[in-house]
Amino acid sequence: MITNPLWARLTLATLLPMTLVTLALSPIVTSHLEERVDGKRRSAESLLASEYALLLQGMNESFNQVLATAEYPLLQRFLSRQAAAQTPTWGLAAQGDWEQLAALFDTLLTHFGRYTHLAVIDPEGKEWVATSTVPLLPRPPVIDHGDTPAFRQAMTLQSRDLYVSPPRLGASGEESSPVTTVIDIATPIVDDQGERLGVLLFTLDWSRLTASLLHAREAGSGQALLVDAQGKWLLPDADGPGESFGQPLAARWGDAGTAMATRPQGTATLDEHLLAFRQHDLRTQHYRSQAGMILSEAETQPWRLGILVPRPSLWELLKEHPVQLLAIALVYLLSVAFGVFWVLSDHRLRGLRQRALTFSREARQYAGEVQDLYEHAPCGYHSLDSDGRVIKINRTELGWLGYRADEVIDRRFYRDFITPETRAAFDAAFQQVLGEGQEGSAECELLCRDGTRLPVAIQALPRLPRRASSTPAPRCSTSASARHWRRGWRNRHSPTRSPDWATAATWRAKRPWRLPAPSAAAHRCR
Repeated sequence: MITNPLWARLTLATLLPMTLVTLALSPIVTSHLEERVDGKRRSAESLLASEYALLLQGMNESFNQVLATAEYPLLQRFLSRQAAAQTPTWGLAAQGDWEQLAALFDTLLTHFGRYTHLAVIDPEGKEWVATSTVPLLPRPPVIDHGDTPAFRQAMTLQSRDLYVSPPRLGASGEESSPVTTVIDIATPIVDDQGERLGVLLFTLDWSRLTASLLHAREAGSGQALLVDAQGKWLLPDADGPGESFGQPLAARWGDAGTAMATRPQGTATLDEHLLAFRQHDLRTQHYRSQAGMILSEAETQPWRLGILVPRPSLWELLKEHPVQLLAIALVYLLSVAFGVFWVLSDHRLRGLRQRALTFSREARQYAGEVQDLYEHAPCGYHSLDSDGRVIKINRTELGWLGYRADEVIDRRFYRDFITPETRAAFDAAFQQVLGEGQEGSAECELLCRDGTRLPVAIQALPRLPRRASSTPAPRCSTSASARHWRRGWRNRHSPTRSPDWATAATWRAKRPWRLPAPSAAAHRCR
């Protein structure tokens, strides 16, 4: 009986090969995927290093430019003249200095393009010379910087020191994007005696300085992140500088903000991205500029710069190599096909085996029935070899003779059971069957163990079984004839009955031969 359902075995034959193939391919695929992840991580680190270098270079250039401009003798002379007493020639000299400064600022604004506003401020916070991308009034002073952090902090610094404000939103002067992100860079203007004459203020277009970071995002190589110490976003968006500027990083990249806050620099693996990051503090990491000291808002430092790159996935890895994907699919298909074929073949073999067992059981049952019919037939059956020795005899005839099977089989010759008076008839019939291969018959009397005689009618049939050498081995079988049995029955029950008749046995040469018992009644002699 087939105990396991076919559907369960088919399911197992499908899942098991797929599991084995997966276990075999997992180390290979995992190794390739780890190599890709390592490559992406190195790429993120390289991109971070290059973007950081570009950003630092741009800032240092701006710092050095502000410091160099603040040391121009023209600036010192112009501010000194504003504080001196007016003379008849004062107006013309001041006008000349003002025009020279305006021309200088126009040149810086035009050729460098990264500034939106340049101004010279006196110690009282009045803006005397200004050049901007935004149209101004014809003649300063028109703006008071006395309360601005840039002016107040710069007036406390020494020569060649800088104040850098955090990025903020300011006017760009461009019609397409009137608002942009800017930072203020301020330094004191000091004379030869070390007296502060005023402040030089450059307003830097922050979006131009961070353009390389935006290009990295637009090129698809990575996503640039720049936040201050409070986690506020410092990069302008491509769609609009004010869309997310100043918003918390956690609103966009919560996991990235947490990872960058844990240590100064390194890499981190997020759910779908790889992050490479580092910190930069303007107050201490300005070794590439000419500034002696840089002052900034303490709560905004240090800045954290990061590069996010997509984390390679298994599906992306397979899509890049369609041939490998096809080969893997083919391996899975072949393994499943083999498993299904094995299950179907085994199922068919089990069915055939079950049928064979059923046939064998039926054959054994039929053989047992035939054996029972042979042993308990109403006729006596026996088989003889070519010498006349008994090699098989049924229980019916053994009962007539009064012997056990172990006393007769392979021990006694059948003619020993024949009475001397009828032994000649038996020998003649035996030789006729054995020598001529014809049917023989004889009427004889058997000697029973108790000394009684049993008249029988013997019929013999020759049998020639086929051997491996195809040479026939002569053998014969005999059985009592029903005709003789019926005649004996009539004689037995008639007023002048003759002795009882019963069936005898069969004889054959060399190998036994079994015949089904004829349907006739057997009678024992008294």
